[in-house]
Amino acid sequence: MSVLLSQGTSLFSRARRGIGNAAKIVKRTDNCVPVLIQILHAEINPDHATGQDITFKTRNGAKITSPLQGRSWWPIFEVVADDCYHIADLIRDLNALETDSPIIVDIGGHVGTFTVHIASQIPTARVTVFEPSSYFLSYLTLNLRQNDLNGRTNVENLAVTGIPGPVRLLNDRVMPTVSLLTEGDEPAEKDQIVQSTSLNEIINRIGGHIDLLKMDCEGSEYTILANASRDTLLALNAVILEFHSAPRPAMEEFFDHLAESGLQEQWRSESGGVGTSGGVGTSYWVRRK
Repeated sequence: MSVLLSQGTSLFSRARRGIGNAAKIVKRTDNCVPVLIQILHAEINPDHATGQDITFKTRNGAKITSPLQGRSWWPIFEVVADDCYHIADLIRDLNALETDSPIIVDIGGHVGTFTVHIASQIPTARVTVFEPSSYFLSYLTLNLRQNDLNGRTNVENLAVTGIPGPVRLLNDRVMPTVSLLTEGDEPAEKDQIVQSTSLNEIINRIGGHIDLLKMDCEGSEYTILANASRDTLLALNAVILEFHSAPRPAMEEFFDHLAESGLQEQWRSESGGVGTSGGVGTSYWVRRK
């Protein structure tokens, strides 16, 4: 009986989350009906998703396309429907800067959701976006083109790591994200060798200053920022990042590293057991004058 009750509670919780997620898609997209139909079909029959694309049309007129297979659309849901980055906060702070053309760097561009979402709402912003996966890069370039953003964006087919050089990339099209592998992992058939750059090199290449740095790089955020020089950290006006599970002391040391550079944390959200295993969170930091 207890097992049946547990299973019933789990199904109820999943159904409730699904209804809540659907409501967010209805609220923040202009084509919610076809989007929800495609997602439902793919959830019932995953084979339906193979080779299919899905396009979200946002309330501000942007169009973002991704593969349907393997829930590759989930980052679009997180950014657009779930508003995981609190986009209004970012736009408010960028518009408050004493610059006509804010400089944004997007590390972990995936299909370009964040770049398209923010650049379409700040017409003068200039964005450099890094995406190491050639598979997702094709969707990123499609999304920039179909939103007329090619003239204000620069795409780099590079990974970003703590120390520049070649790295192995898990390149699995069935999964919605790609992850850099550690040296101790056994190489797999789908691995891809890609070149990487560092945040120190990025700062030097784009003129010594970043108004907003966005990071969603599957755990590499720790080594990227830990290896950034103090001058590099001082060149960051704001940082919005997704952080992944690590022992709580290591996480707090990481955040202290940002605070010591003069950045101030504005908010932090955590879910899924952050500080233990399998958790993720989002944190927003700004340099206040």
